[in-house]
Amino acid sequence: MKYCNPDTCSECLYIGEGDSICEISHELVLDNWQRVPHTIPQECPFLQQITHQHRKVVRRR
Repeated sequence: MKYCNPDTCSECLYIGEGDSICEISHELVLDNWQRVPHTIPQECPFLQQITHQHRKVVRRR
């Protein structure tokens, strides 16, 4: 799964108590300040960047 970064994504909306949602997919992306794996919508302006970062992390493991 891929992860959003609410610190850099303008589509991530903080909803309180450490939770954020993606305004495009309406999925939870942070739960109690912890990243939540989810499907990144094709409309996401950061999709290519997220996919590239995810590949780097997977290769390091």
